[in-house]
Amino acid sequence: MALRDSLGLTQKQIADAVGVTNQIVSNCESGADVPQLTFRETVNLCKITTRNQKQKRFQIIQIIAAFISPMGNAGASAVMHYG
Repeated sequence: MALRDSLGLTQKQIADAVGVTNQIVSNCESGADVPQLTFRETVNLCKITTRNQKQKRFQIIQIIAAFISPMGNAGASAVMHYG
């Protein structure tokens, strides 16, 4: 749950990506069930977590760019290019 929360994902988003119910995700997080994912389900889970990390990184870069805006457009462009 801590990892899911740190990525800003809901149980429903995980469940939809893997093709299970929210209750199964909840049971796995609480230790009441052990996930047995197929290769395809694992790939889908990797896709949703990676996509969310990229979105977070982009948001952080936008915040940094806003702080360095006194450096002019060149500084902000350099930071935005990094992401």
